[in-house]
Amino acid sequence: MQHLKEFLKLCLYIVNHSFVLKVTFWCSTIVNLTVFISHQANRWQEKFTQQQEILENLTHQQEILENLTQKLQEIQEKTSQEKEDLQAKNAELSKSLQSLQICSKDEWMQNGEDCYYFSTKIKTWFECKEYCSSLGSRLLKIDSKEELVESILLFI
Repeated sequence: MQHLKEFLKLCLYIVNHSFVLKVTFWCSTIVNLTVFISHQANRWQEKFTQQQEILENLTHQQEILENLTQKLQEIQEKTSQEKEDLQAKNAELSKSLQSLQICSKDEWMQNGEDCYYFSTKIKTWFECKEYCSSLGSRLLKIDSKEELVESILLFI
């Protein structure tokens, strides 16, 4: 009986000891898992914080890009309008310049936008027409002496 008691004590000791070992094992495992999870949570929090910073930075850059795009569009519109204005002024100036340069030679006389050349040389009608054509002009036909006098008086 004594042996039985000792055996039971031993069994009880083993069961208790085994339970303690199991509890210790599980506690150790839980602690290790807790440390691992905490470490992972910290890493994820760091990555999340970094991604938030990146998102904020990208959002800020997008706002800057939108502002610059709007300014560029305004500049393009202004430049386009200025170009149109300058083209119109250029056309006006070209027209004015042409009217000024039409009669740049001394022997030509200007009346408005038209220039007239009075020749003192005696030539046939055909020779006069050829001469005018060679100058890039055309021969003016005056039908009467009155029209001739009127034409001359315009230039005096």
